[in-house]
Amino acid sequence: MDLLLATLRSPTRNHVPVTVATFELAPGASIEQNAPFSHNGFFYPLAGRARIGGRELTVGDIGWLDRPAEGATGDAVIRIENPGSEPLVVVHYAGARQNIPIVTYGPFVGDTREDIVRAMRSYQAGTFVEV
Repeated sequence: MDLLLATLRSPTRNHVPVTVATFELAPGASIEQNAPFSHNGFFYPLAGRARIGGRELTVGDIGWLDRPAEGATGDAVIRIENPGSEPLVVVHYAGARQNIPIVTYGPFVGDTREDIVRAMRSYQAGTFVEV
């Protein structure tokens, strides 16, 4: 099986660097993905069984990236394997750490409690913008 490796760029304009990738691997296949130590992120299997960084994940599991040692620079190389007999589909999402506080309440996420109150009022009024 030939493997085409390419760097893809989206036309969207993000305020911070992000990686969003979907990997589809046949049974027994594997691939390596670089992940900057400066990023937070996770892997989420959509179908099949994954072995990522030596840990087994199935549909519904989330594999969070470990925090690197203090002062680490560069990239981690993460091995993604399909040890199962069915095709694997796994999503990888990562982004630069923002190191800012967040507040959550139910499905709402904001920077402050006031953001949450505004979002809840907007939702209750029927003016909440869905993305």
